Amino acid sequence: MTRLLRGHPPIRVEVDDGRVVAIAWADRHEPVEVCNHWRIEESWWRAPIARDYFKVVGEHWLALIYFDRVASTWHLERLYD
Repeated sequence: MTRLLRGHPPIRVEVDDGRVVAIAWADRHEPVEVCNHWRIEESWWRAPIARDYFKVVGEHWLALIYFDRVASTWHLERLYD
């Protein structure tokens, strides 16, 4: 099962040598490994969307996060059970 989060809450992400190594959200900080990574760019002619997506896994989490390249912010989009 998957839970899509409304508003895609901001999260803190630790990056080491260009790699995502940990995420922090809701009073939890956890090392993670990246399972998959992709980039999207849409709507460049009106309200641009430019994101780097990462599916990450940790001891307690399987999540979909993204880096908003327009705003330079990290967000949590989806949690998997």
